[in-house]
Amino acid sequence: DGKVLSTTKETIRILIGFGPEGEVFCRTLDRLGDRNWKTKILPHMVLYLRRMSERYPNLQVRCDGEGSLVQLTQEAVRNLKEAENHSTATKNMNVRAVKSESPWSNKAENAVRRVKEMYGCLRTEFEARTKVKVRMLDNIGKLMIRHVEYLMDHVQRRDMMDDDGGSSKVTVFERYHG
Repeated sequence: DGKVLSTTKETIRILIGFGPEGEVFCRTLDRLGDRNWKTKILPHMVLYLRRMSERYPNLQVRCDGEGSLVQLTQEAVRNLKEAENHSTATKNMNVRAVKSESPWSNKAENAVRRVKEMYGCLRTEFEARTKVKVRMLDNIGKLMIRHVEYLMDHVQRRDMMDDDGGSSKVTVFERYHG
């Protein structure tokens, strides 16, 4: 007869950013209040915000009202403004905490759902092919989240309106890089 030797509950956070045209940012944090977030996640957030500010000059950065998330986001915006010497692209950028409404009621909540669904599909397929159980806390689990970001930005096609009123299916990457 089998026995369970130990069980551990995974506690990890997935930080998901969603741009105005569907650009996705996905990173994992073991703990959001961790003091090492400045070296782990902040440079990635600043790079993402820099790319968004180049495309959208009046970018408004919003996040839910969780204190540590607001602090992290404010720090990323502050670092970007300092690096850009308060250029016109980042001059009006600010952070605003918004109250989450009913689940799946806005684009950000839908992005969270899509990321979770795609991660689940990737993990299930990987486990079926390799017979290796993947936990989110493992490095392979964290890499899968990064791969979800890549797939959503470079593979997943979305409708784009043409100048003549028609529409075509393109990825977010194709939209900006041809």
